[in-house]
Amino acid sequence: MNAKQGQRLGIILVLAGFAVGIPGFWLLIARDHFEATARIVVRIPSETNLSSSIIAYDPNLIKSEFEIIQSKIVLGKVVERLHLDADWGNKYAEGRKLDLNEALDLLKQALHLRPLRNTMLIDISVISEDAAESAKIANAIVEIYRDFQAQHDPKLCVVMIVDLARPDTVPIAPNRTLAKAFIGVGVLLLGYGFVTFVRNWRRPNETAA
Repeated sequence: MNAKQGQRLGIILVLAGFAVGIPGFWLLIARDHFEATARIVVRIPSETNLSSSIIAYDPNLIKSEFEIIQSKIVLGKVVERLHLDADWGNKYAEGRKLDLNEALDLLKQALHLRPLRNTMLIDISVISEDAAESAKIANAIVEIYRDFQAQHDPKLCVVMIVDLARPDTVPIAPNRTLAKAFIGVGVLLLGYGFVTFVRNWRRPNETAA
């Protein structure tokens, strides 16, 4: 490898160090995010006895219930009950109260729905920088969704809350161990790249045997 190739290699290593280290730095200083999860079960009342329920897995029903949970009818009431338009306006919009659509967009970004495989159990999770807020929102969603279905058509679908969400004490993100690893690798690449460049820069006309 001649001197010019060594210089190019050094520059590439330095750039690679920045490419790895900078994301690691931002990951390290990022705010904690917490996830709270409430669990519900969707039951289909039998035709002969409304006190009993059929809990057979129905993917079509799960899909339709996901659409209802994420609908404006349900989430709009969550925004209204918890005053998320005002709270998030103070947090994200310099005190300006968000309109409903803006608040709904933020809520949908924070909301994650997960069915438990081959069951009618659904986990409703909310991610927030505030652990208490994530649990409060998740619980409001399941309660409002349950009440909506009870009023809408209880003979078609019955929603029961299995577990309410609780504030988590351990953040799910950022992964600070991964961030430190990125920074460590980035520093190594920067150091090795800088040394490689300087060594080859001092002997520009030297070539390898």
